[in-house]
Amino acid sequence: MKMGFVFPGQGSQFVGMGQSLYNRHKLIRQTYEQASEILDIDISKISFEGPLAKLSQLENLFPAIVIQEIASYRSFMKEYGTAPQICAGHSLGEYAALHCSGALSFKDTLLLVRLRGRFAQTIVDSGAAGMSIVDEIAIEQVENICKNMQEEGARVWVSCRNSPTQTAICGRSEDMKNAEDEIASHGGKISPLFDNAPFHCQLMQEFAAPFEEEINKCQIYYTRYPVISGLTGKPFLKESEIRAGLVRQLYMPINWINVAAYMKRCSLTHVVEMSGKNILTNLVKDSLPDTECLCYGHKQAEPRLRELILEDEKVARHIPTVITKCLKAAVATPNENFDEQEYEEGVIKPYRKIVALQEQLEVAQEKPSKEYMNEALVHLKSILDTKRVSIKEQYEWLQEILDETGTRYLLSAVWEGMS
Repeated sequence: MKMGFVFPGQGSQFVGMGQSLYNRHKLIRQTYEQASEILDIDISKISFEGPLAKLSQLENLFPAIVIQEIASYRSFMKEYGTAPQICAGHSLGEYAALHCSGALSFKDTLLLVRLRGRFAQTIVDSGAAGMSIVDEIAIEQVENICKNMQEEGARVWVSCRNSPTQTAICGRSEDMKNAEDEIASHGGKISPLFDNAPFHCQLMQEFAAPFEEEINKCQIYYTRYPVISGLTGKPFLKESEIRAGLVRQLYMPINWINVAAYMKRCSLTHVVEMSGKNILTNLVKDSLPDTECLCYGHKQAEPRLRELILEDEKVARHIPTVITKCLKAAVATPNENFDEQEYEEGVIKPYRKIVALQEQLEVAQEKPSKEYMNEALVHLKSILDTKRVSIKEQYEWLQEILDETGTRYLLSAVWEGMS
């Protein structure tokens, strides 16, 4: 089984989103509590109760969407423990994909998307621009219409290439009306997105410099799963590519067609949409007809996911625990300490102790207790310190262990106490 995760952007929102996950898992309640502290608002109340007018304010809406998607990912990892081969996010969803891959901290992710929302709200409030979805007409026709209008001075662009027959267009309000009329005359179906900012076109370029300034304050970590850029349709390979990609995403078009083409080349057998609402699933199906697509937030997807993962013994045996992830980190990190005595005391002996913990659990056929997990982390910290692994890389390993085992709020204080 080769699985990919996809994270949708704007359009996946509704009052009550995320509430079923919140009621289901303590981990998700803690996720929303942490988010509320970071944002200094009760984001769970806004997400679950609205009113819609308050949720629709972009500085609230963007964090709410991303939090729900991160909560979906964390819930999925807790229930199924199966990591993806690749991730991709559409527009706003790229922030969720980057966080879940380990590239951005939770705090930085939320602060960046809130700022993105504040920038967008200024244009929405002016009423000077808008966005519409265009269906049932070839993308080439839409692009030609926009290009011809631009040559006459109009400011209207294709902002998302979603599929061969679905695009999004953005531009000044008066130019959008003319473009929509022309597209409709060629058989296109227009769906205006009300109170939506003209993302992924030149009207957002004025915000690039201040947004880049904020992104440059953020720490970017390695991605433990490849994340496909919505602009290039290729995986981010370097820290600089992530920074540049998030800035350029403001004013350059999303090319989901290329993202889907890359997923197809990866021969994915399954794609799971991390959302409470089916947004990307149909787009993925259009490009990957042989790939099974499931929306994790849909109840009807749960029996199929259980069948695919939990009832398949080969897959279930690979569900990670803190102990197995500590063993992986211990052997996967390079050694920069060649003092044999220090290596014996600080690496070999602690590693053997983690192995012993795992053996005890296997004999007893039990899951690790909090005490066992704490002990494994203490031994891993010794190993990484002795190997002279950088603090940044140690942090990256910790985030991977906590995220993929659903123990972020249970165990993070242990490592902090050792730092």
